[in-house]
Amino acid sequence: MIKRLYNILLTLDATLLMLVVFFANIESHLVFGINKWCVVLCLCVIILILTRFSIFVCRYLSDDSIENGVIEIESANNTFLPVYLGYFFVALGISDYCTMLFVYGIVFIFTYLSRAMYFNPIFLLFGFQFYYVVNVNGIKCFVISKQTLRDTESIYFSSLKRINTTTYIDMEER
Repeated sequence: MIKRLYNILLTLDATLLMLVVFFANIESHLVFGINKWCVVLCLCVIILILTRFSIFVCRYLSDDSIENGVIEIESANNTFLPVYLGYFFVALGISDYCTMLFVYGIVFIFTYLSRAMYFNPIFLLFGFQFYYVVNVNGIKCFVISKQTLRDTESIYFSSLKRINTTTYIDMEER
């Protein structure tokens, strides 16, 4: 149950930026009777709070580690940029609330089901980096970490929290 709620939280973190772009782009100066820039600012603050909360909550996920060796590291920071640009371009092309609600719902569901929600660009603001890591067994994992990984020889992850079978967040402070 906690994993499902956590995955919903991560999906919200990853997709709410789409609403920020939508509200910033609408022609009206008022959103629900409020200045649109106040709405945009509030959404940005909510996204930062939710992301910080998701980082806090992950400490309650199950523990794991990758200590038996890493044979390959690949930065994943740039891999997901086209996905987010796609969200933004979709949001820029929508002009009414009903359509935005419908499209956001579809994006939310597909993001949740595809497990692409683990990449949240706001994590970058909190100092996290995204990596694909291949262990000695040849298993490719997605690791969210504050470590700067450059070579495979000195890498070990002893404080991982398991998000799913191949996705982890490194809780060790460096």
